[in-house]
This record gives sequence, C-alpha cells and structure tokens, in this order.
Amino acid sequence: LSGNINSNLLLEDKDEIQIFSHEKYFPTKSVEIAGQIISPGTYTRRENMTLKDLITLAGGFTYYADLNTIEVSQLDTTQIETYYNTFTIKTNPDYWNSEITDDYLLQDYDKISIKRNPKIQNKAFVSVTGEVKYPGSYAILKEGDRISDYIERSGGLLNTAYIDGMFINRTNKYQVSFDEGYKRMADSLSLFKGLSVDGTIISKRFLSQFSNMIPIEWGLIRSGDNGYNYELQPGDQIVIPENKNVVNVMGEVGIQSIIPYREGADLDYYIRQAGGYTSNSIDGEEIVMLPNGKKWESGGWFTSDDEILSGSKIFVPMEIQVPTDPWKSIMRTTSIISSTAVLVLTYVTLTK
Repeated sequence: LSGNINSNLLLEDKDEIQIFSHEKYFPTKSVEIAGQIISPGTYTRRENMTLKDLITLAGGFTYYADLNTIEVSQLDTTQIETYYNTFTIKTNPDYWNSEITDDYLLQDYDKISIKRNPKIQNKAFVSVTGEVKYPGSYAILKEGDRISDYIERSGGLLNTAYIDGMFINRTNKYQVSFDEGYKRMADSLSLFKGLSVDGTIISKRFLSQFSNMIPIEWGLIRSGDNGYNYELQPGDQIVIPENKNVVNVMGEVGIQSIIPYREGADLDYYIRQAGGYTSNSIDGEEIVMLPNGKKWESGGWFTSDDEILSGSKIFVPMEIQVPTDPWKSIMRTTSIISSTAVLVLTYVTLTK
C-alpha cells in the first residue's frame, strides 16, 4: 500500500477492514504422533518439517519407547480402496543429532506411532502384606516365580501369621460391591412386598466380595506340593493376616454380630449367638466363607462338618414371598391409578 495512492484508500466513517488469515488461502496441514511420546497429539506440518522436528515439538520419547519400530502411516491418494501405506523406521536415542539425510521428511496427514518396548516392564511387581518380616513390594525376577519365593524374599512368616487365613488378592474386574449391591437389592424388593425370591441373587452379591481371593494352602506348599505353589502375576498381593479370633455373622439374623471364635463350634452355635434366624431367613441356605476365601462345606449325614475357622464370615440370605402372578398386582395398581386420575379430572371439571 505504501506509495500507491490507488490501493491505499482513504477511509470514511463506518468503513470496515477485514484481514484474512494465511490459512484461508493456504489451509493448514497437520501430522499426528501417538504412543510413547511425552506430548502426543496433532501438530501443524510446516514446510520441510522432519520426524526429528515433530518428536522435538512433542517433547521427546518416553522411557518406554521402542526406537527400532517407529511406524509411519502415509496417506494414500492413488487408490480408492487403500487409505494409508505404512512402513517402519529406526532412530537413535540422540535423535536430535541425526543428519538431515537420515531424517524422514513428513508429508501432509502422516500418522506416527511410537510403540512400547516389550523388554521394559515397570509393573512387574508382587506385594506381600501382613505378618512377614519385611512386608513390601517385590519385583518379579523371572517367569515362574511362585508364592514361596516371595514369602522367602520378604523374610518369612512371623509367629503371629494366621496360616489358615492366607490368600492372594488378585484384581477381578467382575467384582461387585456387596454393601452397595445388597442395599440396592433391598430397596428394590421393598417396592414389591412378597416378590418370590429364593435368595440366589442376594447370595451372589455376598459371594462376589470373595471373587478376588485365591486361597493359599501353605501347609501343602511347605511340604513341597508345587500344585498349590502358584505362579504369580504382576499386581498380585499376598495377604498374611493375624488371627483375630472372631467369626462374623450377617444377613437375616437377630443381630448381625462379631462372635468370639470357639474351637469346634458348629454353624448353629454362631447363628444362636447372633440372635437366631428371623422370619425372613432361608433356613438351610446359609453361606460360610473361610478366612482365605474358600467356601465352607457341610459334612452331610455320614461325615462331620469341616471346622468353621476363626475369621470366617457367615451369611444368612433373605426370602420374600410374592404373588405367583405379578401381572395381577401390576394390573391392580394400574387400575387404582387410572381410577384416581378419573376422579381428580371429574372434580376439576365440576368445580370450574
């Protein structure tokens, strides 16, 4: 505009000047980088931009990046059936020092994937908690490390260790919170008094809290039985509790209680100590879980029951009776609501 009076117009009152961005005439092209990079995302591709430039803009590699398998996906504009062509390139840890002849020149809409090096593991740990000399987190040294290996590395069991209560805690994505589930179930059932439930659903809610527990048979392991000396997985937790000398009784009993453990006492003893059954109890459907997460089994007619150990949990499920044909109740409720609506509408009409 300078020196050109024909282009450098004289502005008048209420004139408006609009300055367009460069992208209006030259749309911005981008490239994308993902995976083991500090700041993955989409970046503007500048002229003569190289892979080294993009990695630098994205903050550099993470510790886990595999520099030998960088995958480049390049947009294919020559075929309708093919979207991208891919190839693999390598780089050095000091990628910023690479020569321009060794550096890949980026194209519009390239997608760069930095893969994880499978040889670098940071989550290969097992924790040991409770009654051992050195509780803590221990690295998995090699495939095949077993329960006894970690207990030995943690200094061994203390005299206070409760062997019958030892278990492995392993994350279970299907685990359901019993407390929340039981409350939700009870609230739902209260809406349908007498809905015929055999306690199966509620019992499953109770059992779900043990779904992440794998019992440890320490006596058999110590005797050399490798069938019970399991190989552990990353994230496993070995739990060695102390003996609390109590039994928990919950569910449909007079008073949900923590009962002092009594050696040799049977199921009836603990139910009586908790106030006995209620009118809603399902007699004969009690569930007893031993402290290591194993289900207690009744002996039957010709064999004696297994002992209910200290630390066990006893659950008595609830039964609610409901009409055999729930549709009759629903239709009856609908009829009452409809009749009430008609009465209200009639009253409103007459009083207008």
